[in-house]
Amino acid sequence: MHVLKRKVKKQQSLLVRAKSEKVNLNIQNPDVLEKIEMLGLNEEDLQILKMMRPFVEEEMARIAHEFYAEFYRIDSLKKIIEQNSTVEKLSKTLARHVLELFSGVLDEAFLERRNRVGMIHYRIGLKPPVYMGAFQNLTSSLVTLVLTQIADRTDAERTIQAINKMISFEQQVVLEAYDAEYERSLKKSMQSDAKICAQQFETSAINWSICRKRTGD
Repeated sequence: MHVLKRKVKKQQSLLVRAKSEKVNLNIQNPDVLEKIEMLGLNEEDLQILKMMRPFVEEEMARIAHEFYAEFYRIDSLKKIIEQNSTVEKLSKTLARHVLELFSGVLDEAFLERRNRVGMIHYRIGLKPPVYMGAFQNLTSSLVTLVLTQIADRTDAERTIQAINKMISFEQQVVLEAYDAEYERSLKKSMQSDAKICAQQFETSAINWSICRKRTGD
């Protein structure tokens, strides 16, 4: 007896399906554009990342838990969290932050939010090595997710490449904002010190003048 074999429709490659995703790469700042060009970050990367967003969203709670579990292993980082927020609130913030990387949008508003992150990190005392270490752990979680969700090796490798580009860009923007905030704070502190020194010098000069008058010198 002849057995009919059911034809299984082969699913299109993720890279092929990604081409239909609508994205927005709209940056005007020439310095930022230079960074994007150096990384080779382009619309195709944004399309691929956008295709990954449903998978990331589904696993975001676990990713956030693992992210902050590492923080709580170090007393100084645990103290920063407890002094400024809660893990629950930070997990929600992290979820929004990470999902934006997979939104398919890279514009001025995206940059502004990253600049704000850098400034906040400086103000709460979260130093760059800690931030970079934490994001390395995040990157590892995302890469693991890609390898479990995407069977095709070519698709997986290209997706990981897109993630690495976006994470590198993210880190550059945030760290530059951190440095800029540090320089602003240092300049403000130096101006304040100079003002105090000038006031002290003026007071000393006045006191010296009064002393000379009293002694008849």
